[in-house]
Amino acid sequence: MDVVLAKLSCQALPCVIAGDLNIDLCKCYVNNDVAAYVNNLVSNNFMPVILMPTRITARSATLIDHMYYLESTKSKYAVDIKSGNLLEDITDHLPNYILLINSKQQKHIIRPMNRFFSERNQQALNTKL
Repeated sequence: MDVVLAKLSCQALPCVIAGDLNIDLCKCYVNNDVAAYVNNLVSNNFMPVILMPTRITARSATLIDHMYYLESTKSKYAVDIKSGNLLEDITDHLPNYILLINSKQQKHIIRPMNRFFSERNQQALNTKL
């Protein structure tokens, strides 16, 4: 894995790695294999963007769905990253997302970061659907 990550890191292109890897990152400090996995990614400049548990049951909370971002070394613009989990109970896995926003463009975009589930907003959504 280190060889592939090193090649990606040297290509000066942005890269996202994402997947349901079933490696619980919450055990990074108690499991040497998990620590080695994380160290391998971070030492090749892949930064984790999902940091909260992604699978929640009545008995446990684990971080097994991963997303990592490698920023391009030759990018003309800085990138702001917005990422997280959507709280949804359809399955025991929470949906994850990552938004890569051009910092230069972000200054011109005024957008609320909260969603309000008011009666009016729900009716507007239904009308648009």
